[in-house]
Amino acid sequence: MNNIFWRVTALFLHAMGNIIAGSYLTSFDITGSWLYVSIFVLVMILLLFLFITHLFSFIKYIKTNSK
Repeated sequence: MNNIFWRVTALFLHAMGNIIAGSYLTSFDITGSWLYVSIFVLVMILLLFLFITHLFSFIKYIKTNSK
């Protein structure tokens, strides 16, 4: 049960980190350059991809260790 607590905590911190990073990146005015818009979109896609892979890993862990 202790391991599940740490996994949930890590997943929650990852989600909060994504929200903070997204909020920080949206505070800049990126409308003047296509390069900045492209970088912003790529960073957001990367954060989303990493979060989804960690979420699927967590779900797989729950399925294999639930009794």
